[in-house]
Amino acid sequence: MQKTSILIIYTGGTIGMVQNRDTGVLTPFRFDNILDEVPELNKYGFTLSS
Repeated sequence: MQKTSILIIYTGGTIGMVQNRDTGVLTPFRFDNILDEVPELNKYGFTLSS
């Protein structure tokens, strides 16, 4: 059985940033931490790599 692949193309910009809770400063989203930021992705069982 073939595994599901998902391609995410991230081009940057404000919509792809996360806000620091202490300072309010926006920083670029780090996709190597995506499962920490979006834990709901774990329920789908696919492998993510960045």
